[in-house]
Amino acid sequence: MNKRPFIFILSVVLAIGCLIGVGLTYMVSGSDSVPQPPRQTIREAEALRVARERPPQVVESDIELAVDQEETASIAVDEVVVAGALILPPVLPGLVENGPREAPQVALTFDLCERDRDSAGFDEKIVRILQEMDVKATFFMGGKWAETHPDAARMLGAEGLFEMANHSYSHKLFTEISGDEMKSQVLKAQDSIRRHTDATPRYFRYPAGAYNDVALRVVADCGLIPIQWDVVTGDPDPNVKAAAMIREVKSRARNGSIIIMHANGRGRHTAEALPTIIDELRGKGFELVMVSELLGEGS
Repeated sequence: MNKRPFIFILSVVLAIGCLIGVGLTYMVSGSDSVPQPPRQTIREAEALRVARERPPQVVESDIELAVDQEETASIAVDEVVVAGALILPPVLPGLVENGPREAPQVALTFDLCERDRDSAGFDEKIVRILQEMDVKATFFMGGKWAETHPDAARMLGAEGLFEMANHSYSHKLFTEISGDEMKSQVLKAQDSIRRHTDATPRYFRYPAGAYNDVALRVVADCGLIPIQWDVVTGDPDPNVKAAAMIREVKSRARNGSIIIMHANGRGRHTAEALPTIIDELRGKGFELVMVSELLGEGS
């Protein structure tokens, strides 16, 4: 039997089978042999296409809405005011008890605190002495004090010799209140001081100097730097006379010192001692500066 016709027929059948197979593959996978992307990629691409084709929509931001409602609203590089509330960027937690020890500079600071169920005063004589002797100073103002002494607060804020700092709203000890209440005390005072003095405090002083780890974090989150002191005059104590205050400052003040006193009527003999304190410090070659200048952040 001649095998050539059989082989020829078998070859034709195999060739037709291959053509049929290729055709089916083409129909199933398409003409492009490039592998198809995963379904997730396809969905994301489709979502992007739809987003691009969607007409733009006008969306009012919180700040635009505040302006529409005639609230104070603005954006600056280092602060944001939305609906009247000032928000400073957070800073690293820390504590300042004195400035650099290299330069012969000293900062006089005066606390203006007032508690919830209390009414503090204002020692205008201290301010007059500072003005007459051309002395710079930093006032740590309580928010409640600013509200009960609006004229005095406005005058202090307008005086170029002085800078305003935050001393909490109502002088609650930060070691005895919750973190939320600490934040309220800081921000409520910040708002009050800003409204009454037109100044934005950058520094904070803990009531009675009391703080803990939570207090350090809260104040830092509010964008303020805690300022303590290294020279205590003891002026709230009526038994500490002017001579004792002068002696304490004279013996302890050195480069970078921060001196704490009170101008809320609780500095019993502060006005009496202040002129001599100023003369003694200047006599030793100290420049009297604001806290911001002491820390190299002022003009």
